[in-house]
Amino acid sequence: MIGRPLTGPPHPPPCGLPPFIDKLPADAQVKVREVWKNYKQGQDCNNEHSQTRQIMHSLPQEVRRKIFRPPLPPPLMKAPKDVQDKFRAIFEDRSIPFESKAKRVHELAQKVLMH
Repeated sequence: MIGRPLTGPPHPPPCGLPPFIDKLPADAQVKVREVWKNYKQGQDCNNEHSQTRQIMHSLPQEVRRKIFRPPLPPPLMKAPKDVQDKFRAIFEDRSIPFESKAKRVHELAQKVLMH
């Protein structure tokens, strides 16, 4: 078989400062920069990844959610914040089955965007 198998552990993130460093609160930025300051390209970075994960897990859930929240579809980016929040509530509600989300989003769009 050629190519990457469909099962198995995911590839680790690249070594170095995470791309979201500037989205972190100032104190967390300092801690993460400290973790990576002595890292040399080509070295094993499992320890740095582990320490970075610990820092991330120590942040409040709301802070982590803002950092890792996927962007809304382009048409919703221009909608008022309260409308965006209604759509995000559907996207992020784990009690709504995945198969039902499109229908819920469509219903909400009809209600709030088509008036």
